[in-house]
Amino acid sequence: MSYATPRKDASVGNLLSLCEILREGPLPREEIYEEADIGRSLVGDTIEYGSRLGFLTDSEEEIKATERGIGASYCDEGDSDLEEHIIEGLSEHDLYRDVLETLAPEAQDSGVITKKDVLRTFRTEMGLSGSESTLGDAAITFLQTLDAGGCGDYIVGRRGKESRVEVTEDFENIVEKITTVDTEIGQSDRDASPKSSANPEVEPDTSERDIPSQRSPNQDGRGQHKSVNRTQSDSFTVSLELSGDDEPESVEQLILAIRRGLEKDLSNELTNTGGVRGDSTNNQDSEEDSDSTDQSLDSFMSQDTTNEENGGE
Repeated sequence: MSYATPRKDASVGNLLSLCEILREGPLPREEIYEEADIGRSLVGDTIEYGSRLGFLTDSEEEIKATERGIGASYCDEGDSDLEEHIIEGLSEHDLYRDVLETLAPEAQDSGVITKKDVLRTFRTEMGLSGSESTLGDAAITFLQTLDAGGCGDYIVGRRGKESRVEVTEDFENIVEKITTVDTEIGQSDRDASPKSSANPEVEPDTSERDIPSQRSPNQDGRGQHKSVNRTQSDSFTVSLELSGDDEPESVEQLILAIRRGLEKDLSNELTNTGGVRGDSTNNQDSEEDSDSTDQSLDSFMSQDTTNEENGGE
């Protein structure tokens, strides 16, 4: 994965100030330049920094604070709510997340992440290029962001000691939150990449398992057929479209074939599942329904023949 060089003149404090300006709605970039108490260069760097953390959205027309950015603008530095917003932002910032994941094992042993550690990782692991001054300032911004996310305490370098973050006891848990994909927030870019052939996905073996979704509706939990009793409430609806030019005999044969097919299917299902048609009363009702169907068919055929004769006059 390739990374863009992070801007050097960005900070959490400036980001929160921009989010506060944008609480009431999006503004054009030029208006933000006028509203902010910092220079244009700082505003530009802060907008990009906030966009990568998911606090701002940047379009050609305007800059908008996201829900995360607006929520964070009401927090003071050091608040636990702000830490949560920063942690969510770090998990979506590709460069920051990967740098932290690279440095975390060593930091857990030494207890610190130094500016030199970050610079080395920028160049050797992330492939970033730039002057030592530019990348050095970007490293400081990274360390300050870790401080705001509760990973540790940022300490300015003095008397020959480097600027650094001394990690907290909860550092390991916070790193896990940031580097582990959260499905509620969304998949990271790493999960969107093709599956590695060196670590293929193993499909579950279902060859000898009972899969409930493949059971028939008439099977119980052990796959045995349950008895089914059909009653008069079962019904079928068949729709036919007739052009008016069909021969009455052909229509009659079609309807009879459909009715016989449905009765045959119902009879087979009852036989296979061990069901019964019901008592003599149900049989009698079935015969009455059959007679009724034949009478309706005769009535339909008579009406169709009459309509054909009238149409021929």
